[in-house]
Amino acid sequence: MSDNKYRLPPRSMIEAHNSLEKRLSRVERNPRIGNTAIDSGMLSIKNGRIEIIDDNGNTVIQFGKFGDGLFGLRMLDGNGNIILDMGKGSDNLYALRTNNAAGAIQARMGQLAGGGYGLEAVNAASQLVSLSTLAFGMSSASVNSFDSTTSTSYVDLSSYGPAVTTTIGTSGKCLVFVAASMDVGGTVPGGDRAMMSYTATPVGTGFTLTAQDNNGVWIGATDATNNNSLRASAASLITGLTPGVYNFVAKYRSIDAGQVNFDLRNLTVIPF
Repeated sequence: MSDNKYRLPPRSMIEAHNSLEKRLSRVERNPRIGNTAIDSGMLSIKNGRIEIIDDNGNTVIQFGKFGDGLFGLRMLDGNGNIILDMGKGSDNLYALRTNNAAGAIQARMGQLAGGGYGLEAVNAASQLVSLSTLAFGMSSASVNSFDSTTSTSYVDLSSYGPAVTTTIGTSGKCLVFVAASMDVGGTVPGGDRAMMSYTATPVGTGFTLTAQDNNGVWIGATDATNNNSLRASAASLITGLTPGVYNFVAKYRSIDAGQVNFDLRNLTVIPF
């Protein structure tokens, strides 16, 4: 049997070129592979990425190294805006971020701008607020001790407080509740009035909130013969605080300089 059975006769360069062109044309016309798998080993891509493209030709998923030099996983909308971004961001924080169409972060999970790890989301003022502030930032304290004052200026009672320490977030806002059982003894001819409010002092530098009547709760007697007693509470929204740690302390005064009494006192602060 001849050794040349499977050998093709010599061809010219033109014939070889035409044959190769036909073969490539058939490959390009054939359907592309629909499914594939790597059962073991790994797929290594150096300084590149994998992209998923939808039926309209839009890139909707990128995985690997992006055009800005960062690495991670990104999901894009039909206009090429990054809606979901996981990996190291331009702020050098490793997190999962969701953005709006303008590219502004709406929520982040992972390393936070203020340090540490957790969750944060944008509030109505377009500020990122840590959800731990909302879920775990509430502080409350009580003093169940009967005490009195005749001072017309806000003072501490001999049984101090209640007092709490709370971290105020980037919004600079918090909701403060005060409550107490108050008693006015009717020692002033025109009637007595008792007032409970609070101060907020930053640990370090920042805005200091003084005790104010419009942030507090009060009870009054109509004349010197009445001795009124009431358990009451009030809530006030505080804004404009410098973000940071604050000490909130309950304060008391007698509006009419008569003896006023306080008991079952509570102070609760909810930052947001």
